[in-house]
Amino acid sequence: MIVILVGSYRNAGDYLIGFRARQLLSLLYDSDIVAIDRKAVGDHEYETFNRAKAVILCGGPAYQKNTYPDIYSLNLDRIKVPVIPFGLGYKDRMESKKFMFSKSSLKFVKEIHRKVYRSSARDIGTVQILAQNGIKNVVMTGCPAWYDPDKMYDSYIEAFPAKHLIFSAPANINKAFLRVLSWGARRFSDVRRSLSFHHGYFPKVQYKYLLFTLKHLYCAAFARKLGYEVRDISGGHEKMTDLYNDCSIHIGYRVHAHIYCLSQRQASLLISEDMRGVSQSISLKQQVISATSQNLRSEIESKINLIAQKEPAFFADTFSEMRTRYLMMQDFISHIGE
Repeated sequence: MIVILVGSYRNAGDYLIGFRARQLLSLLYDSDIVAIDRKAVGDHEYETFNRAKAVILCGGPAYQKNTYPDIYSLNLDRIKVPVIPFGLGYKDRMESKKFMFSKSSLKFVKEIHRKVYRSSARDIGTVQILAQNGIKNVVMTGCPAWYDPDKMYDSYIEAFPAKHLIFSAPANINKAFLRVLSWGARRFSDVRRSLSFHHGYFPKVQYKYLLFTLKHLYCAAFARKLGYEVRDISGGHEKMTDLYNDCSIHIGYRVHAHIYCLSQRQASLLISEDMRGVSQSISLKQQVISATSQNLRSEIESKINLIAQKEPAFFADTFSEMRTRYLMMQDFISHIGE
């Protein structure tokens, strides 16, 4: 038996990480898996940890300034089995010059790595951040959501002629995105078009997030007026996968919409709001499209034209990298517990 520590609350992408992690671990290591909410760890959970072969810290941008105690508040002294980061990434602002852990977070992360053979990171940037902090027993496996075992060696599904264009909305709606939506309605005027909200319209039920909610509602109304179907896919992975399974081209800000479409061998362009997107793009051998670009609409239009001209070659390096990293993921999982 193994334990996976998960943190899925609203974001569809977080649920996808947990689903794919369980799928990979069950296929490649042990199908007896207990999932525990990382925010609900008490005495009973510590007992469960110590009956397991290992405790797996499962996916997401868990490496942040306050990894401990904001993301994980574990008492490592109470856990007698390996605690293994699995496909974790780091989170930082685009304009940040240097990522830094708090003192307590760095101590926590170093203690975890001191006791394990190696950990798994979801992108090259995370490996570099950990190395800068003296942590080098890390392998870049990619995010668990990179991999659909049933599709690893499938061929690319050509996007053109397009049948369904899907935009994923940013966390913070802005005028640049509304201009891109307008362009999409013109460029794909005879194509089914959808707009997805991975966190739903109400990102968090707190007063300070009211402005975000109002922007989301405005954006939804704006998109509907342009002829888009608008979808709230928060609260699980099923609505997300059902939507994107029918996708010809994804364009947007949600990292896991991008990853999922690529895992299905579909066309996708990721617009990076912060270093999570930047590092995923680099790791997947793709050019970075920055949300702060002064020419965002024209940059996306240029990429779409290139896809139309060069598919499937446009994504060849990306799919090759995913297959190579899958071999590393398989090897990493086979050594869990060492």
